[in-house]
Amino acid sequence: ESIEEYGDAAIVVLSRIGGEGADSYFDHELGDGKNYLALNDIEKEMMENIKALKDAGKINKIVVLINTSNALQVDFLKNNEYGVDATLWIGGVGQTGINAVAEILNGKVNPSGSLVDTYCFDNYAHPVMQNFTPIVYEGDTSLIPGHADTYMVYQEGIYVGYKYFETRYEDYVMGTGNAGSYGYNDEVAFPFGYGLSYTTFEYSDMTMKYDAASQTYTIDVTVTNTGDVAGKETVQIYVSSPYTQYDKDNNVEKASVSLVGFDKTQILNPGQSETLTIEVDGDYVASYDAYGAGTYILDAGDYYFTAATDAHNAANNVLAAKGFTPENTAGRMDVAGNAALVATWNNPELDTTTYATSDAGTEINNKLNSSDPNMNSEVGTTVTYLSRNDWEGTMPSLEKTIKIALNEYLIKGLQDQQYATDPNAEAVMPTLGADNGLKL
Repeated sequence: ESIEEYGDAAIVVLSRIGGEGADSYFDHELGDGKNYLALNDIEKEMMENIKALKDAGKINKIVVLINTSNALQVDFLKNNEYGVDATLWIGGVGQTGINAVAEILNGKVNPSGSLVDTYCFDNYAHPVMQNFTPIVYEGDTSLIPGHADTYMVYQEGIYVGYKYFETRYEDYVMGTGNAGSYGYNDEVAFPFGYGLSYTTFEYSDMTMKYDAASQTYTIDVTVTNTGDVAGKETVQIYVSSPYTQYDKDNNVEKASVSLVGFDKTQILNPGQSETLTIEVDGDYVASYDAYGAGTYILDAGDYYFTAATDAHNAANNVLAAKGFTPENTAGRMDVAGNAALVATWNNPELDTTTYATSDAGTEINNKLNSSDPNMNSEVGTTVTYLSRNDWEGTMPSLEKTIKIALNEYLIKGLQDQQYATDPNAEAVMPTLGADNGLKL
């Protein structure tokens, strides 16, 4: 009854358990038991009742706090069926973090964080989820330990999180890669890097310099507070690497944009500006070539660097620099990018040596070929990994799950290796520092 006396806002906390040492779980008593990161039936009923209070004028606003380390499925915000006025991801707040949440909600602190996940309307839209299930080896599994009788093949490769959504979107806009009829805004609610504030900011005067000696890209960008409240802004730097014929021939996958640097302004008062200088190490721009050079490479072609508010803003800025607009793509590009916030650097030829050595002087090459069925013929099968060269043709699914049959090689490798001990033996200090010829 006290809510009618208070009436200002209903604060709803949606929590999910899951993190290091505690996997997310499924509770079949709640909802359909299939998607722990979606609202369950009890929460939906709660939201319906709170909206009824708002519709009746008993409360003014509904604020949802997402209290979880894992990205909640936010389909309930797509059409805003529950009349939510604001949503704040607060992660795991620990012992004192909730104090900061209160200060953000009452305006004492202006938030300046950015999402570290892509928030989806449907978490199952991600290729990771298409075959995310343990598969039992075919054959006589009594020949291997019970806890070793299943496997999982990560067919999505590098296309995890924003590196999938933004890359498929870019190919859809450009009409490349057999991207199909892809509805980015039907799947993505809030892109990686997204974050609101009580004020607004504008970026300008972006420049970039490349220092060949240190292999460092230095980006300057000016940030101006264009709103009426003091606040900070997180500026993100993304790079778009060329996706070349060499890459297609050697199965090198490239994300449309990759986060390679970021920085945050000081507190800027309304109208105040600050120029940030952000350095990007060339190591972050190189790509790994497992099947060709077997090390890090730098493809020939144009590299686009952009200062952006989030991954989707970055993708649109790069598309704009390539000449694409919503108008000349028949609306496939959802919003115009800002080509003025893009700097281009050209690498004249394929480089397979510069990044083939670590900073410590160690040669970088494939060490674990046996873990990839495509590089280990002993496994007896091959894998079709998701590729931006053919999105529709390589998309994982339960129907395309890789079938692996037990053979002599696998049976031997899947055994437990146990050592017998004599409880009556006198303890002997082992030899330390011995060179036994073993290495990873």
